[in-house]
Amino acid sequence: MRGKVARIVAVVAVWAGVNALGGYLFRRSRRRHAGSRRHFLITQGGSEVRPTGEEIQDAVVSVLMGGAVLDLRDATPPRRPARLDVMIVMGGVQLLVPEEWRVKVDVEAVMGGIQDARKGQAGQDRPVDLVLAGRVVCGGLDITSRAKRLRRTAH
Repeated sequence: MRGKVARIVAVVAVWAGVNALGGYLFRRSRRRHAGSRRHFLITQGGSEVRPTGEEIQDAVVSVLMGGAVLDLRDATPPRRPARLDVMIVMGGVQLLVPEEWRVKVDVEAVMGGIQDARKGQAGQDRPVDLVLAGRVVCGGLDITSRAKRLRRTAH
């Protein structure tokens, strides 16, 4: 019985430590990068966001142990390139962009992945429409033009 209680206490302690570390990193990232810019923050859950062009002109996306779908297909930034800073820790972001956009990815992945799954990516002769910068830690960033269908399970 004592071994079982010790394991439960250890799991709770690790979970609390990860939460504290994530909160620290996000607060630090928010102060340094967001300032007065638009900040999309998703923690321990899921969210689907459809920002306007002005909201993504210079924005920050932070995801901690959650998931987000950021749909930019109807957004037209007032100036090009728009800039989106991302900080993803133990979560994922599906970024939906118009097929014709040229996206420059300057994101560092640590035990995570970044994928641009668009088929007809714009040519190199076009100017950049969106610049992505930031970090992905134990998570993923998927850039696509079509929303992926989620599998539903019967309960």
